[in-house]
Amino acid sequence: MDLLIINPRIMWFSSKSLIANGPLTLASYLHEKGFNVKVLDDNTMYKKYSIKDFIDYINYHQAKIIGFSVSTLNAYNSYALVKELRKVFPKKIFIAGGLHSFDCSEEMIEQCFDIVFKGEAELAVEKFLNTLADYPHDNSNDIFDNNSFITALEKIPGIRVTRNGKTLDTGMGEYIQDLDTLPFNNYDLVNLNDYIKSKYDHHAVTNQILFQRGCPYNCTFCKSPIVSSKIRNNSAQYMMKQLKHRYDKFGLNNFFITDSNFTIDKNRLKEFFQLITSSDLLGKINFMIQTSVTVSISDDEIEMLRSIGVTMYLIGVERFNDESRKLIKKAGTSEQVTTLIRKLHNHGVKTIVNILVNFPFETKKFIDSEAKYIEENLPYVSFIYINYVSPMPGTQVYKSDLTDNFKKWYLIKNIVNYRIIYYDIAYLVEGPVALNLNIFQLPQETITLMRRFKEKYQWKGSLRISKSLFLRTIIILDMLLGKISYHIAKISPLLEYIIFKPFKFFRLKGYKMFFNLFIAKHK
Repeated sequence: MDLLIINPRIMWFSSKSLIANGPLTLASYLHEKGFNVKVLDDNTMYKKYSIKDFIDYINYHQAKIIGFSVSTLNAYNSYALVKELRKVFPKKIFIAGGLHSFDCSEEMIEQCFDIVFKGEAELAVEKFLNTLADYPHDNSNDIFDNNSFITALEKIPGIRVTRNGKTLDTGMGEYIQDLDTLPFNNYDLVNLNDYIKSKYDHHAVTNQILFQRGCPYNCTFCKSPIVSSKIRNNSAQYMMKQLKHRYDKFGLNNFFITDSNFTIDKNRLKEFFQLITSSDLLGKINFMIQTSVTVSISDDEIEMLRSIGVTMYLIGVERFNDESRKLIKKAGTSEQVTTLIRKLHNHGVKTIVNILVNFPFETKKFIDSEAKYIEENLPYVSFIYINYVSPMPGTQVYKSDLTDNFKKWYLIKNIVNYRIIYYDIAYLVEGPVALNLNIFQLPQETITLMRRFKEKYQWKGSLRISKSLFLRTIIILDMLLGKISYHIAKISPLLEYIIFKPFKFFRLKGYKMFFNLFIAKHK
């Protein structure tokens, strides 16, 4: 095998299986170019890979190069794992890339990696592998002591190498401008058998598809401005072929198109509608999409999308209050938010609204204002998802509002090793330590207010997701169990773990099934 790409387990893993898009996209691209590549993603609810498992996998497949996809949430585990593997394979070439590389390449190269790929990596890794093939190196990292080889690497944009006290940094990687030149994600290259045990396991694993890169907005909490401010889209024809491919291969009928602004390209939108309408997929598949409140969408367009199976819109509101929106540089106004929500409601389309709290400016005034807006809009939304901001490296909130003590919070052992409790799963707490750690040093009464705010509206929002009495009863029981879990964990985290371990497993399995049966449907 030319290259094995490992995606280590993320911190605060809730056992909600998720295959990362980035490493699989890269592997699929390299596979089409003729390289023998596989992905080992350690984020499944059914199995946790040990050091021995990784070593056995590398030996069995005779992987020449070991790659790591590093994000902020798996950086600690990535660095720990590469150090262990380096002890066993001291001469193998270890490479790294991923979302963390956009602004933390220096930190990454200080670990045990021979080379770090900065930014989008398809073109850079392909050029690196081709360059490597031109030099006899016996699959050894001694090749990086070859001055001629290093000189050749200088021609490749998007790499960082440190050797013998000298650093080569060629800037950010090149972007692929035409996304239609990318092959479909090839799930034969990833350890999919570790993820799929029933048809409902495809949810959030194979049914998520990205047809867009880049975002034009400049939110203070988001990495999108760092990654790319220019939007690049797949064509409608590519989208149609990809959906047909997934439908035929996996029998999927519920898809989540994860484009940040699906409706922004009106020409693509209309062509996509026409292609679905004239295809044999019409009436067989449903979609969830994301859109921005700043992208105008007409009544005709809403009906057009509804007719081809768009059942749900995810709207990144983040905050209703206009003052808060300005502080986080969120495009659009409160009026635009409420107008869009009510328009979609009038057309019988479900909406999920995302709200963020735990910003440095939080006070009772801001939280009370947000609560007022939510109460006013609650009758028009299907679900409210409230979460705590975890400042990611490179974002404005990370650069401006964190003290030095918390600059590398994602590498602090007791933070990384926090064990998710049932409460976190029931109340959809994705970044629990952000609040517990009080990363922005807010007054304790503000921390308490935010927790109560989340609990109240997560409860109210969850009960709006379906009219099914059976499902609503399940939701109530689930959240009651969550509160019990919270109080037991305060007394003894170990006791909570022992009691609720089986509940966590069946809860996550049940969520996937109920989502497909009840939620991802028209009202």
